[in-house]
Amino acid sequence: MKNIYKSSNFIIYLIGIFISGIGTKLTTIALANKVTEFKGGAFNVNLIYIFESLPILILGMFVGNFIDKKNKKISFVVVNMLFAVTSFTFAITKSITTTLLIIILSGIFKAFLMPIETALIPLLLDKKNLGKANGLIMSISGIVVVMGYAFAGVLINLIGSRGAFILDGVSFILISILSLFFKLNEGSSEKLELKEDFISGFKVVMENENIKWIFLIDIFITFIISMETPLIYIFTANYLGGSVLMAKRVGFLFAFAGIGAIVGGIIFGRFQKKNKLFLLSACLIMDALIVIAFSVNTYFPLSLALFSVMGILDTFNGSILQTVIQEKTPENLLGRVSGFVNSIVQPISVLSLLIGSVASSFIEVKWIFIIASLLEFFIGILFLKKKF
Repeated sequence: MKNIYKSSNFIIYLIGIFISGIGTKLTTIALANKVTEFKGGAFNVNLIYIFESLPILILGMFVGNFIDKKNKKISFVVVNMLFAVTSFTFAITKSITTTLLIIILSGIFKAFLMPIETALIPLLLDKKNLGKANGLIMSISGIVVVMGYAFAGVLINLIGSRGAFILDGVSFILISILSLFFKLNEGSSEKLELKEDFISGFKVVMENENIKWIFLIDIFITFIISMETPLIYIFTANYLGGSVLMAKRVGFLFAFAGIGAIVGGIIFGRFQKKNKLFLLSACLIMDALIVIAFSVNTYFPLSLALFSVMGILDTFNGSILQTVIQEKTPENLLGRVSGFVNSIVQPISVLSLLIGSVASSFIEVKWIFIIASLLEFFIGILFLKKKF
């Protein structure tokens, strides 16, 4: 771990994502408040996720190909500056149409940012430390979850949504400035025929057994978690204190999940030499059992403890996929592989969100959790027995 802390590049990156992460939480809450004021009300919040994910689905493989051929440092700086522009623009939009257009633009920039970060991280430090690095990144994300929502809620009450958007824009400018201090030695990208360019990411995923199976598991995890996350609000209102306490208790649940993410990120590095597929399968099994326990429990302090364990397992799941892709993919193809993965995984989360919303109208929420967990358990058992 000490070797990671000696990497000035990586320390700069961690500081940057912490600052911009807090800013992004400001925009998340401020944007939800803004769109609910327009015609359509709360349904507009779902439109945010849908419109932001569409560019990722359409552009995923194309932007990965583009990023592999460009300077990662400059690309990272430019995209963060573009995010600053969208944040400032949110502050002045006055209609749902304009707001959704800006969300689409933000989705386009996000489609670029994800493969940029995947390809950038291995350039910031020694490749043998990728597991520890991704764990630390997830820990920072956990800190942002714990601090960000509480900070955002208080600050938006003081300065309003417009002020929150402006601060988020400033946070993106700050990470862009910090990133100028990266000292990287980037190699040149392999030149391929156009057709080979666009299918190379798919080929790497399908031809590498570790990446292929972990990618397939990640699709399932994304589907389950994206479905369950918004239903937590309904579950809390029904079983954990009623609608009066819902907002406060949901906030506590996600805060404890964030604490779990911090712990998970710190300890993940100790498992970086383990078989990643076995580790991910074990996480699936444990997560399924924890969610079932959460589903049948009505004692709120125990729910908090279970949610913190879910945060740990969530961190392991996210870190494993990222680490395997970075370790097993040729450096000159990282953007393409990441672009392909994100073009599949991100839209799955939106589809899951819609299915969960419809299902909750016909099935009691706790049974949705239990059914999904049983599927997760059996998939974990299936891959636990798979040999490489």
